[in-house]
Amino acid sequence: MPDQRGQARLCQPRAHRRAHQRPVAGAGGGGRRPRQPQRRGCGRPARHDRKGAADGRLSGDRPRRRRRHPRAPGGAAGHRGNGTMTRVLVVDDHTLFRQGLHRLLADVPDLEMAGEASTAAQALAMIRAQPWDLVLLDIRLPDAGGLEVLRQLRAEGRDVPVLMLTMYPAERFAAQAARLGAAGYLSKDCSAHHLVEAMRKVAAGGSYIDAHSASDLFFRLARGGGDPPHHLLSRREFEVFIKLAKGHTISQIAADMNVSAKTVSTYRARLLGKLELGNNAEIVRYALAHNLY
Repeated sequence: MPDQRGQARLCQPRAHRRAHQRPVAGAGGGGRRPRQPQRRGCGRPARHDRKGAADGRLSGDRPRRRRRHPRAPGGAAGHRGNGTMTRVLVVDDHTLFRQGLHRLLADVPDLEMAGEASTAAQALAMIRAQPWDLVLLDIRLPDAGGLEVLRQLRAEGRDVPVLMLTMYPAERFAAQAARLGAAGYLSKDCSAHHLVEAMRKVAAGGSYIDAHSASDLFFRLARGGGDPPHHLLSRREFEVFIKLAKGHTISQIAADMNVSAKTVSTYRARLLGKLELGNNAEIVRYALAHNLY
């Protein structure tokens, strides 16, 4: 007599019984049935597609998003990958300014602040030691003016692109800087975008002057303002200038002008700033160049 389980099986339809029968290993030559692929939660079998097989991704996985690099302030794509990096030498006596510029250029793909100098002597030594794609030069430096650096580079026949970056307005020094070989003139009040644009253009062999500086220079020339810088000196400053050019000391000048030595030193500091000169030796050279005595 079949038991209750057997009777239940006999009562089931034949097709249903086949579906629940598991073949015995080795019986009938069929062996175990091949294991069906595991089904994922969505009801589709997991499989490796052609693109994902190489990196172990499943076809249902989302591809990883590529990390996008920030654009340069200039807006143009960089050139770090193709070997056209522009090596820049920054010459400025303000440490904070050089640090800020270094942080700015760190985000510009094709411009590298590869060196820095705080004096004219350091700048000339570095330019003589190795080639540079661009020199960013301030007009006012502790030991000599940026214009004197340009004169020296011109005398030595060194053809290096120079972009003047200064607080002085273009109407005072842009024309003189251009005559000495500078390829660009830019105010420190400019935006990061204009600075990067100017650096790229000058490094590529072009010239650059921002619109504001160009306007100032144009109207100064239109007014007949192309006079040499010493015309900007006051009467007392010019008097001190001539005496210094002749080799007089501060105390001698103070006695001649019946003023204190401190006042003479103040006049000297002002005229050095207006003429962009660094010391008494440059005063002598300037006076000789302009036939002032």
